[in-house]
Amino acid sequence: MNTALIDILIAPPMYGINAPSCEYSVGVSKYIRITDITDEGRYLPDNQCYVSCANPEQYFLHENDIVIARTGASVGKSYLYNKNDGTLVFAGFLIKVSIDPKKVDTRYIFEYLHTKQYWDWIKAESARSGQPGINGKQYASFNLLLPSLPEQRAIAEVLSDAHAHIAALEKLIAKKRAVKRGAMQELLTGKRRLPGFGGEWVEKPLSDFGYCVRGVSYNPNSDLYPYEHRDSFVLLRANNIVDERIILQNVQFVQKNVVSDEQLLRNGDIAIAMSSGSAVAIGKSAIFNERSNHYCVGAFCAIFRSEQNRYIRFLFQSDLYRVMLSSVLEGTSINNLNGKIIGALTFLFPPSEKEQSAIASVLSDMDAEIDALGAKLDKARRIKRGMMSELLTGRIRLIELEVNSETAVSPKIVELPKKKLEGELTPIKGHNDYFEDAVILAVLADKIGSPDFPFTAFDAQKFPYLLRRHIEGVTRGYKKFAAGPYNPELKYKSALPIALNRNYVKQTKVPYLGVIASANIQKAKEYFHKWYGEEPLLWIEQFQFIKGRKNELELLTTVDMAMVELRADNMPITMLAVKNIIQTSKEWTSKLKREIFSDANIERAINWSNDLFGQEV
Repeated sequence: MNTALIDILIAPPMYGINAPSCEYSVGVSKYIRITDITDEGRYLPDNQCYVSCANPEQYFLHENDIVIARTGASVGKSYLYNKNDGTLVFAGFLIKVSIDPKKVDTRYIFEYLHTKQYWDWIKAESARSGQPGINGKQYASFNLLLPSLPEQRAIAEVLSDAHAHIAALEKLIAKKRAVKRGAMQELLTGKRRLPGFGGEWVEKPLSDFGYCVRGVSYNPNSDLYPYEHRDSFVLLRANNIVDERIILQNVQFVQKNVVSDEQLLRNGDIAIAMSSGSAVAIGKSAIFNERSNHYCVGAFCAIFRSEQNRYIRFLFQSDLYRVMLSSVLEGTSINNLNGKIIGALTFLFPPSEKEQSAIASVLSDMDAEIDALGAKLDKARRIKRGMMSELLTGRIRLIELEVNSETAVSPKIVELPKKKLEGELTPIKGHNDYFEDAVILAVLADKIGSPDFPFTAFDAQKFPYLLRRHIEGVTRGYKKFAAGPYNPELKYKSALPIALNRNYVKQTKVPYLGVIASANIQKAKEYFHKWYGEEPLLWIEQFQFIKGRKNELELLTTVDMAMVELRADNMPITMLAVKNIIQTSKEWTSKLKREIFSDANIERAINWSNDLFGQEV
């Protein structure tokens, strides 16, 4: 049921107080502003501030209150009040909506304010006025898709569990980062020595170990391309340095003729933000670990280049480095660094490169653990977004609710029937996914394999993946494994035993290990033709005799799965975006060391996937 937001409120939307923030003193209240809210809707107490005003009570947040940003780049961002955050006064750029809990579940409404449907509406409403901004009347008119109140509560419970998992991972990552920062404080100053090392540490400037290369100067009106171009390099700016990592998102592309060879980033270079309007952002850094030589940094950044950068990069992350920068910039109104300032920064160094390397290894291991947790966090966020997309649109329903009380439900997730393919017949009674996968495996082994060239374990992963993408447009059940998309449950552990037991296929070791069609293969083919017809098998033939089949299919399926992931996250499909998915996936990152996963081949695979499956999933 579509319902306007105004119809589920206990009062009209209310604007926050227009008052400046202040330091803590007796009688002031804790302030919440747009900048105090994360993208996922949590209150950040890190930069806690306060507000002094007459009658602050009218601006207090209460249970079932949601505040939404009404202007600026963060328009649409929201926060559901949590009493554990304490008494909060909401600021003027926020709009409060007070949800009626008798009509709807407030948690459900809050989750709905994070869906693609909501953000599409935000974008459309902002476009009408020509600038990012939505007023209370507009928010009141927003339409939501509402199931029954018990189902709202069930959905909210499911998503709350996912939310709690994300929060736990964020807390653990914050703890690990704090541990690393403590270790850096001791290991990078010599307060704690690793076993087997001795001798006095020596104070030296960074200029003894390397030098700075200023970023590329360019004319934004004539030297930039809006997209990747054969005559361009990838231009990284300060906003591509995030949490001591280089993020290959929202990059620009600069003409090659304005970039010198010296300005091209090399593996191991440290990129540094040299100029910024924010004192916090200036000096932030990250090591460049790409093998590619078509990246550079903009004029507001620089490169520190040294043979010892594996160790020195941690100096750029240290508290001492931040203290030095604060001292350099103290009393200046413009936050600018230069190569001379960076080179003059002086640190204590171990007496041997061997000890430097050992310290770098310890800290790198900590980074690897944090990165692994970060990958889990990204996955948890993607899973939650996927759950929201399904549950908050009704594509998957929570039914068979056992209502234990007015507020408690025990839901079972039941997927709605899939839309039948054109010409599809009803599957045989009682068959399940395992049997269906066994039939597909057997038919493909017959179609692609032969006694001279058996259907291998690799084939049994890649060909069913491509066939499923062609028939259904999905990648259900597949996970990221070293050789690309892999489905251990459906495609090998269960499907192969069923196909063997029914004598659809048989194993062979001649001339190598694999399976070939067996006595009952005709029965499997009858099932397949009944469900899908002949067309999919004619389509799959195109991959049978391609040159370098194994490498080519690994490239295609890996890139295609990354593209599916990007589309699920509503992100544009570019070579850099796909490469970033591969790079940040623990199981896949080593692929980028191979020639088959060069930038040119990834771009080729993107075009190949689009030709095979279309631009959208």
